[in-house]
Amino acid sequence: MTTFWNDLTLSVNFPATIHCEQKTPTQTCMTIRWNQVNCARPMLDIRWSRPLTDLQYVWHPNCAKNRSLRVDWQSPLSASLSNGAPVFCFFNEQGRSRLTVALSDPLTEIQHQYGVHEEDGTLLCCIHVPMDMVRSSSSYTLTLMRITEDMPYEAALQLVSRWWETDCGFTPMPVPDAARLPLYSTWYSFHQNTIADEMEAECALAVQDGFRTVIVDDGWQTSDCSRGYGYCGDWQVAPDKIPDMRAHVARIHALGMKYMLWYNVSFVGEYSSHWDEFKDKLLCREEISHAGVLDPRFPEVRAFLIDTYVRALKDWDLDGFKLDFIDSFRPSSRAPLPREGMDYPLVEDAVLRLMTDVRQALTAIKPDILLEFRQNYIGPGMRTFGNMFRVSDCPADWLSNRVGMVDLRLLSGDTAVHSDMLMWHEADTVENAARQLLNVLFTVPQISVHLEKLPASH
Repeated sequence: MTTFWNDLTLSVNFPATIHCEQKTPTQTCMTIRWNQVNCARPMLDIRWSRPLTDLQYVWHPNCAKNRSLRVDWQSPLSASLSNGAPVFCFFNEQGRSRLTVALSDPLTEIQHQYGVHEEDGTLLCCIHVPMDMVRSSSSYTLTLMRITEDMPYEAALQLVSRWWETDCGFTPMPVPDAARLPLYSTWYSFHQNTIADEMEAECALAVQDGFRTVIVDDGWQTSDCSRGYGYCGDWQVAPDKIPDMRAHVARIHALGMKYMLWYNVSFVGEYSSHWDEFKDKLLCREEISHAGVLDPRFPEVRAFLIDTYVRALKDWDLDGFKLDFIDSFRPSSRAPLPREGMDYPLVEDAVLRLMTDVRQALTAIKPDILLEFRQNYIGPGMRTFGNMFRVSDCPADWLSNRVGMVDLRLLSGDTAVHSDMLMWHEADTVENAARQLLNVLFTVPQISVHLEKLPASH
């Protein structure tokens, strides 16, 4: 069935009623209702085109360094709760928005296909909504925002960010003052060799330079330092590295620093004591990492993860968590079929429930809890669960850090935006060390170099 409304063509491959309303000059609201879907892959397609005039670049949350236009025959790009956000901005050589497109649903895995149509020189716009992946059995409401006013592209994206916060109801998590202060990370400086007394000595130097938080990254939970995630899942402190975790955290607190701890949210390792318990409750196996990706559709998986963070917060008096690899929860379209024991058929719904319960459980204990996420799970849905967004890993790459920082700032509103951890060699020039900082001036800097090894000039 195909419906034409203004310049939009709306197609569904199942019996449905589609109602469209122009809410504002830049917002079209669509309501799709159906009684029963009887096809294997029910899909809503929204299409329109516009002349390709004064339009040279495209921006979306996962574009990284590539702002080039696509063609309409390329594979669609997708956005979902744990991957990017449903917004695309087309702009010209002067950085002026010519068309900005956004959707009110950042949770469902929706496919976007915007590209040059060679035959007539237009920009062909296609949005594919898999209706078997939405959250209601009888109706679905989707608002399409199309900004065509002439304005700086960053202003158009700011309008979208505010629209998600207000009209769409995705209220960001409050940001404590500590989230905006310089932070020391152990990842590039220590990697998995996280020894308590060495970290405490490093933090004593860091505090003198203005650092007020430390993130202790991967390694605290295992004596194995060969990388990989085979030992994730038990989340017990490696006693040869940190003999007394609570006392260790207390000593960091005494220096005047807050303490955050890294967790791989989605992985359970083959060498962990929990492997046998969860090996049949996985979305997939990661053979190279010697681990599996937990399936959050099982209530016992979510309960295990929530209990893990709550116990750590209480037992060790932590101030926050670096919750990593949430984007490894693969979307429902690539997940095993629902089966007995699951209380959610869709992965996206289960991740939403998991993160909602994590936030509620942790803020009930510490209202000013610090929660760090990284690109690419940085959309409006995830802003409701985290208050620190970090650039994706780009060690020593100041250009990627700068681009990633800008991309995060464009959509993150008041959420604290952090650089990826800065690292450089102590034998490098002062100028090259300074470049690392100069290119993240508009974020909260995370530093991950051994401070005691740096020359005085650095």
